[in-house]
Amino acid sequence: MGSLMMAFLILALFSVAYADYAMEGETFSLKCESADPVQYWMLHGRGAAYEAGLTYEDIDISVDSDGVLHFADVKTEHAGDHLCVTRTSGVAGGTRGVTVAMKVRPRPSENLWQDMYKAQFVTALISALVCAFVFTAGCLVFRYRYREPKPVLLNGADELGHNNPALDIDSESFNTKM
Repeated sequence: MGSLMMAFLILALFSVAYADYAMEGETFSLKCESADPVQYWMLHGRGAAYEAGLTYEDIDISVDSDGVLHFADVKTEHAGDHLCVTRTSGVAGGTRGVTVAMKVRPRPSENLWQDMYKAQFVTALISALVCAFVFTAGCLVFRYRYREPKPVLLNGADELGHNNPALDIDSESFNTKM
C-alpha cells in the first residue's frame, strides 16, 4: 500500500513539474492533436481565423504549413482554449474542430516589494503591535490584580480585636520561671 502511494506521488509530481505552460514574453508553439491537415486556427477571445502557412506580423502569430501555431511574444490574454479546424479525409470532405488548451504563466513583477511584500509587511507589523499590546495589558492586569491583604501582627489587643500571644508581654507563660 505504501509503495503504491509513493508511486502515485512520484507520478503526480512528475506531471506537475513538466506541465506545458507558456511563459509570458517568450515564444510558444501549439500543435493540433489531429492527423488531418489543419485549415485554420481560431484563437480564444478573437473572432478572426488564422490560416495555415501565413504569418500575422501585427499580432506576432504565425501558422506554419504543418498547422503548428507559433506565438512570437506570448501575452496573458493568449491563455484559453483555441480551436484548430482541420479538413477531414472522409468521403464527405468536411471539417472538424479540435480544442487545444493553452496556459500562460505570467511574468513575475519587476518590483515584488511594492506589489506583494509591502502589504504583507504592514499586516505583520500591525499584528505584532496588537500582540505586544495584548501581552503588556495581560502583564499589567496580573501585576495589579486584587489580592487579599496580608494579616498584620499586632502587639496586644487593639480596636480590631487581634491578639498575638507571642508578642504579648503580659502573658502568663512569659512570667513563669524555669
